[in-house]
Amino acid sequence: MQKALCDDPAALPDPVATVREAAAKRSAYVDDVYASISALEKAKKGVKRVIGSELSGRWRLVYTSGTKKVAANLNRAGFGGSYFPVPAVQSFDMAAGRIRNGIYLGPVKFFFDGPFVWRENVGMLEFTFTRVSLALGSLGPWSVDIDDGKWDAVKAAEQTASEGQGMVEKGSGGGGTGTGSKPGTNPFFKFVHTDDQCIAARGRGGGLALWVREGEPETDAD
Repeated sequence: MQKALCDDPAALPDPVATVREAAAKRSAYVDDVYASISALEKAKKGVKRVIGSELSGRWRLVYTSGTKKVAANLNRAGFGGSYFPVPAVQSFDMAAGRIRNGIYLGPVKFFFDGPFVWRENVGMLEFTFTRVSLALGSLGPWSVDIDDGKWDAVKAAEQTASEGQGMVEKGSGGGGTGTGSKPGTNPFFKFVHTDDQCIAARGRGGGLALWVREGEPETDAD
């Protein structure tokens, strides 16, 4: 049985190298991935590398630790997490201020679109979803705008699809985002690392996540 390097802080490999290896090859031990993202999160101001412009792109979810609730149920503060088993992709279009979160299973495409606000000073991308879409191969997409009456169903569907990463909860004022709203009112990712290969963040639900870059962003702004 492979020993988790994070059991011994002195033995922890370089955090950036570890998350890059995990993103590219899924070969890093999950406890080391958890420890590395945590170390990046705790890096001192000025050392932590989070650049908003680097978020523009299409990113496939590689790893998630699950939410704090999951960890509590397992009676462990950090249980290593796991590599995400299905193709879940998020796009951030920084120029348009739009996000897309999608699950892609063969010909089936199920995705959500909406606006976001980027809070540079805290590395937080705060968002809501305003449209849900379904496509089957070359057919579709069929889209439905989300209003207050549909929010609960959309929240449940997105959280099931992404295991709670981002923790979609309706914020005040009908779930909308805005630079004037209090940070953390809406669903968010608080990024702890960005580069041209991978990005890592903690979601509102308390879980850590790691994505690998796949290309240019795809949102309803296209």
